[in-house]
Amino acid sequence: MKSAGVNWSDVGNWIEEGDALKTLNQILQKNGVSPDDVMSWIKGGGEDDFRAIYDAGLQNGIKRGVEQEKSKSNGKANGHMTLPDALEMAEFCQRHAGQLKDDAQREFIAEMVITTRRRAPQRGPLGYLVSIYIKHGGRL
Repeated sequence: MKSAGVNWSDVGNWIEEGDALKTLNQILQKNGVSPDDVMSWIKGGGEDDFRAIYDAGLQNGIKRGVEQEKSKSNGKANGHMTLPDALEMAEFCQRHAGQLKDDAQREFIAEMVITTRRRAPQRGPLGYLVSIYIKHGGRL
């Protein structure tokens, strides 16, 4: 497949574009690659090949995530993920209070819900809130 200029990214693109099997067969025939060539390439691929495929897919996924975040913010994003506001994080943690470590964390979250309704929290408490929020499944 490599000699024909076909890689796993191409295969993924064909799948996303619709009739993957038909498109794949057309591309393979156009490049003189048989299904047996594909199977031997898959079977013969060493860990390095699979690692390269995984890394390429991971980088592509990161790139897509950043692009989606940029489009959500009308191009004003700086490429970093954005946290929800403090009140939203505190309310999320309060909804998941049963998963918190102990009563001290539950009390902290209850106080943060009250505090964040009035004003922005200071940096120290905000950092602790963020750590609890992310640890318990909060979304960026």
